[in-house]
Amino acid sequence: MRKVYVAGSFYKENDSLKNDFRVKLLGSEDILWNENEEAKVEIFHETMKYVGPFFYYPEKEKEFKKIGMTEQETVVALEKRAIESCDLFVSYFGTKSSPGTVAELIYAVEYGKDIFLFYLKTENNRWLKSEYWFPILMAKEISNKNDSKFIMREVISAREYLNFLREGNISYGRL
Repeated sequence: MRKVYVAGSFYKENDSLKNDFRVKLLGSEDILWNENEEAKVEIFHETMKYVGPFFYYPEKEKEFKKIGMTEQETVVALEKRAIESCDLFVSYFGTKSSPGTVAELIYAVEYGKDIFLFYLKTENNRWLKSEYWFPILMAKEISNKNDSKFIMREVISAREYLNFLREGNISYGRL
């Protein structure tokens, strides 16, 4: 079974992740709270295993704290580990993307992961509405050198992004 990493900032409100876009994709908030939950997701009409990110890594956090890592260093180490384990890295760059998502993208490209990046269409027909246009294009250039696939698709909203993931007419096998 292929493994997918779905990058993006977490949307947490009142100690709940129920409005995070991954919950809509995965069907359960519990999956994001605990990496030990069995997480399968239908993307591009193919069942894949969701490998991250997770909001909380209870067992692994203990492991890293024993060796003196800070909470932030632990998060970075765990996200890197999840990206290393994936076959496909999926990301959405809209109006509120985060520097962390950019860092995850660069790391995934460095590791030769196949990338499917969605970006928000602009009103004035500029190509990319994200303030992160430069690192996105740099990542695409790097991917050309390591033979990983890097596909970009324009969407008009986060809803279209989610619908495309669930019902997209492209199969990952054709990436």
